[in-house]
Amino acid sequence: DAAQSTRVRYDIHPGVAEAALAGAGAELLQATDIELGRFFITLVSRGLEAESEGGGALVADAARRGVPYLMRIQGWSEAAWLLERLVQRDESPDTIAFALPLLERIAQATAGSERELLDQGTLAKTLAMAGRQDEAERRMRDVIDRARKLGQHGVASAAGSDLMNLLRNVGRVDEALRVVEAKAEDTRNAGLGPWTQLADEGQRLQLLADLGRYAEVHKAVERLRPQMAALPEKSEVDETVNPWNVREGLLDTGHTAALYSKRYEDALELNDESLRSKQARGASTLELAKYRFNDAAPLLRLGRVDDARALLLDCRRVFEAERYRSGLGMVFSLLADLEDETGAPDKAADFERLALGYSYQVGDPDVCAISHYSLANYLRRSARDPTQALAHGLAAATLFMQIRSGRLPNALSALAAVDLAPSPPAFADVVRQVEAVPGVRLAALFERLPRTL
Repeated sequence: DAAQSTRVRYDIHPGVAEAALAGAGAELLQATDIELGRFFITLVSRGLEAESEGGGALVADAARRGVPYLMRIQGWSEAAWLLERLVQRDESPDTIAFALPLLERIAQATAGSERELLDQGTLAKTLAMAGRQDEAERRMRDVIDRARKLGQHGVASAAGSDLMNLLRNVGRVDEALRVVEAKAEDTRNAGLGPWTQLADEGQRLQLLADLGRYAEVHKAVERLRPQMAALPEKSEVDETVNPWNVREGLLDTGHTAALYSKRYEDALELNDESLRSKQARGASTLELAKYRFNDAAPLLRLGRVDDARALLLDCRRVFEAERYRSGLGMVFSLLADLEDETGAPDKAADFERLALGYSYQVGDPDVCAISHYSLANYLRRSARDPTQALAHGLAAATLFMQIRSGRLPNALSALAAVDLAPSPPAFADVVRQVEAVPGVRLAALFERLPRTL
């Protein structure tokens, strides 16, 4: 009926589909794969064009659905292009498990071709998302070295960004700073545009925030915000980044600096701007929950305890449904902070133990150290176990020292206020004390860190 505009969807029974496939000739199946592969590539392209207005969900869905057709016809470059855009927008364990074996197959297939370094770089980045950091770092460094020798500065710049993120996530911030400075030179040598160069500066500021240089970071972000707002969404020169990704990353870094320098209203404003950008491009439920979570700490510091608690419990439901371990650790840690603020340090310590276990599952040394530091404070205030309090305080200071964190002075100040025995406990004793918390593996984490002494 031409007068009807209602769309109707018909599901095909799997048995019918299998019978149709069995009766189809090889040429028909190949033609179908080609046409449907092109169809989903077109959908992704349209989604990218409209991503800042809500096309993000279309990009992820169409990319996942289009890859199998392209893999069957050995359309390696197109399949890799779709997979890279998929994992950039959806880092859930299920999506990484879907993408990783396909990227490994593509990298094997394109070895020795012009695409080899590109596909090796995408594979390395996804390996890091899967938690295989050592293999990912080895591949990234190899890609960077080979790309520079071949004059492929754009490839070296992209791989440098991935390597910076990996090093940052494992607490090797000084190394990450050197990488991002070299990457900025690769970006300029490649002739890439202002959004890509702004992304390099954003990554540098992230690392400075990790080192505790919050005032410097806040000043730089405020200087860059109008410059960023004036840039057109579509650059006249080549870019290797999405403008929304650069914008949201810079706002997130500014939020971190505002939070730690106690500019709580600024933190809420920056996060609200970032959330509007994510909602406009159709970000996933998990990604939105991650950034809604950012409001919890400033809400708590502003005395809006009920709003903070409701937000945390809502985020916890999403993180549990999505199996987002890092997020669960952050939720429990902030619930601990909330309980401490409302005069319940015993409850705070219980929540922080849960947070600490999740932090060690993820393996970020900075997050683990912060959790040890917080737990030590709650235990001291509850006067429940001074021995445990001292052990967690020493664990925090040790980790902060090894990763050269800007939070080390705070940890040392807290220890200076404690009545210490004439001889400090041995490191093995500290390990034994803190590893009584389920999931904590301090000795193993310490062995992975660079030595500072």
